[in-house]
Amino acid sequence: MRIERIGVDVGGTFTDSVGMASDGKMVRAKSPTTPTDHVGGIMDALELLAEAADVSRDEMLADAQLVSVGTTVVTNAIAEMRGRRTGLLVTKGFRDTLRIARSPRIPTVDPFVQRPMPEIVPRRLIAEIDERIDAEGDVVVPLDEAQVVERVRELVDDGIEALAICYLWSFLNQSHEARTKELLESEFPGLFLSVSHELYPVIREYERMVTTVLNAFVSEAVSSYVAELEVRLTAAGFGGRVYLGQSLGGSLDPAEAKRRPLHLFNSGPVGGVIGARRMADAMGYKDILTGDMGGTSFDVALVREGKPDVTHQTVMGRFETGLSQVDITVVGAGGGSICWLDARGAPRVGPQSAGSVPGPACYGHGGAEPTVTDIAAVLGLIDPDYFLGGTMRLDLDAARRAISSRLGRFGSTPEEAAAQMSRVVVGNMLQAVRRVSVQRGRDPRGLTMFAYGGASGLFAADISRGIGISRVVVPNLAAVFSAAGLLAGDPIRTEARTVQWSPETGDLRLLNEALLSMRDRAVENMRDRGFDDNELEVGYEMAMRFAGQSFDVDVPIEARPLAEEDREPLIEAFRRRYADLYGPGSVWENFPMFVMTARVVVRGMRPKPPPSRIDENGGNAEVDATPARRASRPVYLADGGGWVNVDCYDASGCPVGRLIEGPCIVEDLDTTIFVPGSARVTREPFGGFEIAVDAKAATRS
Repeated sequence: MRIERIGVDVGGTFTDSVGMASDGKMVRAKSPTTPTDHVGGIMDALELLAEAADVSRDEMLADAQLVSVGTTVVTNAIAEMRGRRTGLLVTKGFRDTLRIARSPRIPTVDPFVQRPMPEIVPRRLIAEIDERIDAEGDVVVPLDEAQVVERVRELVDDGIEALAICYLWSFLNQSHEARTKELLESEFPGLFLSVSHELYPVIREYERMVTTVLNAFVSEAVSSYVAELEVRLTAAGFGGRVYLGQSLGGSLDPAEAKRRPLHLFNSGPVGGVIGARRMADAMGYKDILTGDMGGTSFDVALVREGKPDVTHQTVMGRFETGLSQVDITVVGAGGGSICWLDARGAPRVGPQSAGSVPGPACYGHGGAEPTVTDIAAVLGLIDPDYFLGGTMRLDLDAARRAISSRLGRFGSTPEEAAAQMSRVVVGNMLQAVRRVSVQRGRDPRGLTMFAYGGASGLFAADISRGIGISRVVVPNLAAVFSAAGLLAGDPIRTEARTVQWSPETGDLRLLNEALLSMRDRAVENMRDRGFDDNELEVGYEMAMRFAGQSFDVDVPIEARPLAEEDREPLIEAFRRRYADLYGPGSVWENFPMFVMTARVVVRGMRPKPPPSRIDENGGNAEVDATPARRASRPVYLADGGGWVNVDCYDASGCPVGRLIEGPCIVEDLDTTIFVPGSARVTREPFGGFEIAVDAKAATRS
């Protein structure tokens, strides 16, 4: 099989890879993640992928035109607080902005649990510069250029490896930051510079500063990672394009990733959301909830009218940033998440994870802590002899010992403790679903849940019943779906600028000049990547609010110059969007409004094969054919049903359109789907499975 495009997602437990041929047919492979050598883990995964395609790795890479990679390098660097020794230049008088942050550290009045922010830049490495631009963008105090060079030389002597530059009001007037960068590139050519007006020229001083600092902090990790990836791929014969998944759902080329490394944050999970959106569109679903249960977390996102929800204020650990990303809510409930009892004996899941080393206890690699995978194995949901298609045998005795030793107070037998813990796991995931739906005023009952990741199929039906969702789709290649989704993303470039413009009285010329300037920069960037103008899709967004409010509502508009007749439609679009988000009657009547930030999004569009239907791949599309029943095995039902014999079916032998009544289990090479009683499952034409869930049963109980 000749592979044309390759997607790789490096997760906390497994590194997933997917190869796509020119006709859309796919092969996949999973390999344990190597925490100390991510690129080595990628090459291992590519070796297994080549075996699945029945070619050598070097032959596969020589034929491939593109490799797209989702990485946890940025996420890990911030979570572990391991990055470059970073210095910071600020306007005189604003040395403590990072330390003050947003005042209360966590949303509680209990002083005993308040903690200071992590010290990402020691105070002695923050240098104040004599310069000042006011709120109108006018220069009040000229930049002291000699002082800039002197202060940075002191920081370099103190061992900084990267420098962030964030002056007051520079998003209105970039001249001082631009001149500072020019001086430092001449005086310190090897120093990595992260400049706020280039990265995030938007109002909110703290978020702008944090974004700029974190971009510098993670720069070495990303630069080394990308450079090694390019070298090792080239040495193995790859001559195509390398792309890195980015937080907003598109991709960056290596040079851009090195300049804006923070944009790689959460790139793997975002790839899954983009892939789910594309598959949902092919299946005719516009409003979906995505649930990605991998090795370390359960990630939830919402897609409405075919577009993923996006946030422009991403929280990374305890840092509030201005990074734009697909809006994903994360809870520590992955297959490797550790289950434990706190000091009061209350059950907890995560956020600690067993990772790939040593992994869950049932892996037999020395893990002693019970994980969600151990829970599922002891309950009989996972066949210990058919894990990863039979390439790995699970040690049930080790799983039972771990559960008994750590969770013994939670049940009289390992199975009872596992059942109790299973309900806690589902409850945690339900909380994540509620946060992106009910708690934001969005009714989940009209949504279809797309459940993917290696473990989602085990719990998706129970999650859906608990929130009132009646239909679940477990897509084809579910266990490696984020890697496949990386192939569905297009390169994206965004530009944003605070404009503080009134749609009622503001100067249209100034707004149009800002939009045109941002559009030109974004389009030029995409041209540099090799895109023709007819391959570019341009969109405008206005981040709007009523006067006196602190947060914005994004309103998409047509990408063209605005005229006088566009004022009223823009106002009405904002009012509709506001009412849609916050409910009828929430719109502030007869109150002035503002466009705080204008944003341009340019997407590079190139043809991609449509999702492949299994009947086109030689699959069995006979509705009357009999599903391939593999066997039956006892499953301990967590809802109190105890041990029940459940029929197990081979996923590859299930015909399209044939209903299978629950309770049952459907097993693929790397995915297991549990269908509870009162539900039924059907194989859909693209190779995945649809579960019709009886939501009323959960409501009654």
